[in-house]
Amino acid sequence: MELGLPPFTAYGPDLPAGAAREVAQPGRGAVVSRLDITRNYSTGSESAARAFIRWLGARSISRMKRGQAGDESVWWANTRHMLKAYIKHLEMIKHGADLNDEMVSWLKNQGVVRVEIELKKRLLSELGLSDLANITDAKLEELYEQQIEPFKRADRSCDEDILDAIPSKSRVYAAAWLAGQDMREMASRATLFRHAKVLRECGIDILAPRNVERFPVKVRFIELEPLRVPDWYDLEARAA
Repeated sequence: MELGLPPFTAYGPDLPAGAAREVAQPGRGAVVSRLDITRNYSTGSESAARAFIRWLGARSISRMKRGQAGDESVWWANTRHMLKAYIKHLEMIKHGADLNDEMVSWLKNQGVVRVEIELKKRLLSELGLSDLANITDAKLEELYEQQIEPFKRADRSCDEDILDAIPSKSRVYAAAWLAGQDMREMASRATLFRHAKVLRECGIDILAPRNVERFPVKVRFIELEPLRVPDWYDLEARAA
């Protein structure tokens, strides 16, 4: 408004008389070209958050390219969308927050991981969500759950029967990766990439290092819980 621009308006199929003159495109309201949906999860501690990021880093999502920054963040992307997870307090510090800030300290102690999806113009158009009028909270929640489905699948990498579902020619490479073997010693680069393409469809990425301990360890489960706003957090003050 201060810049002399009209407010975002969601027009439905019945456009009020004269309304077309108020928007950039006749008959339409605000057009959405990108949409980010996020949710914060508590893992219980910073070490648990880092372990969760490492676990995610070994996962493969079909038709998406993966990137990773140590045990702080991991992401998958293509031309339609991006899926990413990162440790929230570390991200805030990178953007100038003070480590001693009450919120930063609380996020660190809670081991908060933010899981975020970025829906790009192409996907929004396919889903009919380019028009602001078509976007509802229910649709966004459903879409978010669909997008993060790979994160919720059980890790079957230790199941004895997982190899049975893998094509026989690639089975030996999957078994070697599960055992923690250095895949570079197995075959040429071209051969590994060929089998890696097949195994990604089975949820295994033999090009990613396998996190295998060579000594007995205690099994540790990390429970993700949706983060609740602390009682001392003032939403109105932060928004001001």
